[in-house]
Amino acid sequence: WWHPNGQVYQRGTYNDEGEKTGLWRIFYDNGAKCAEECYDNGTTRQWYENGKLKSEVPVVNGVKHGMYRAYFQNGKTQEEINFVNGSREGATKEWYSNGKVLFEGTYDELLKSDTLTGKMLRASKAMKPKVRQPKDWFLLEHAQVHNLKDISVRLPLEVITVIAGVAGSGKSSLMESFRNQYPEPEDVVYISQKNIGISLRSTPATYLEVADDIRKLFAKENKTKVELFSFNGKGGCPVCQGKGVIVSDMAFMDSIETVCEACGGLRYSNGVLSYKVHNLNIAEVMDLSAEKACELFSGTVIAEKLTPLLKVGLGYIHLNQSLSTLSGGELQRIKLASFLREKGKIFILDEPTDGLHLKDIDRLISLFDTMVELGNTIILIEHNLEVLKSSDYVIELGPKGGDQGGRILFEGTPSEMLNAAKSVTRQYLL
Repeated sequence: WWHPNGQVYQRGTYNDEGEKTGLWRIFYDNGAKCAEECYDNGTTRQWYENGKLKSEVPVVNGVKHGMYRAYFQNGKTQEEINFVNGSREGATKEWYSNGKVLFEGTYDELLKSDTLTGKMLRASKAMKPKVRQPKDWFLLEHAQVHNLKDISVRLPLEVITVIAGVAGSGKSSLMESFRNQYPEPEDVVYISQKNIGISLRSTPATYLEVADDIRKLFAKENKTKVELFSFNGKGGCPVCQGKGVIVSDMAFMDSIETVCEACGGLRYSNGVLSYKVHNLNIAEVMDLSAEKACELFSGTVIAEKLTPLLKVGLGYIHLNQSLSTLSGGELQRIKLASFLREKGKIFILDEPTDGLHLKDIDRLISLFDTMVELGNTIILIEHNLEVLKSSDYVIELGPKGGDQGGRILFEGTPSEMLNAAKSVTRQYLL
């Protein structure tokens, strides 16, 4: 098998039955080794494009048998999994990039541990002691979208409302009906976990409109033109046109992306990289995490625009990180961060806690409280009980999914739900 540029893509042998056998080698389109896949006895390995080992696992009789290890690009161990005849055995060990193991063991042992996760799992969040009173109500009438059974319900404004219910009960359909009926649609901000309008060039810096401020700072400090510091323009690498990668079209196979050899994935030309601010070039600044960038540019408009990322728990995101690499939950929170200065809006979020650690969920709840205090309305399509307990109002749909859903089972405060006989969620709050 070959890449379009003539470089070998895969190389190996087949047995008489047409099955892969022995050791197959896979290469990046620059000729560097990507992987060695063992189909009988030996070791399967993968490499990063810079030649550093990415992972390795022993193979016996064609199946994984022994310790699988994955590595960070700095060479430190990222993960260890023991395989016996192709099946996982024992606990998985995971490390953060600093190489420190926080915990390994069973779930019961985790509950007793002194880690942040263990402590938060032991803690039981109480019901909100005092709920806010709505400033106004919106009457949603005769909702019949999808499986909704011609329902009418009042939605409170300037509080936190959770739309609860089993999967397929009509939660999203209810919010679709609300968006269709609300008289001022420009005030409604719907944030789902789907695509937020991104491309291969989209980054947190461009999405939050802070990239221009960084370019202006470099131009001012180095007494040159602003457009020089854009990888989409004059400052971009001439080989990859500022993408940082070369996309190889494999015709009937998935396209392959490889790091541009000319710029090393930095996106900028060598001339641009000679200019410095705080002893860092433009690529190094763009590679900072949002948290480190806020520290470096404290007191500037750059820090002001990046602070919302910290508030939504995304301080670890790098300014130049492609948005296409982020999870649905991370994309949702980036979009939320871009609206944190808004007032008087109605925000509808679809499962905003998906993929979040318990500590991050607490932080997100505090953020929602702050947004409500600014005069906003928060409506959450959510299953998380901690969020439900922290809300001001709950509307539950059900009792089941599909045709057996679409009915209002409960509407009221979280405490009132404890006495709601029809509620499916009630039993999990007791």
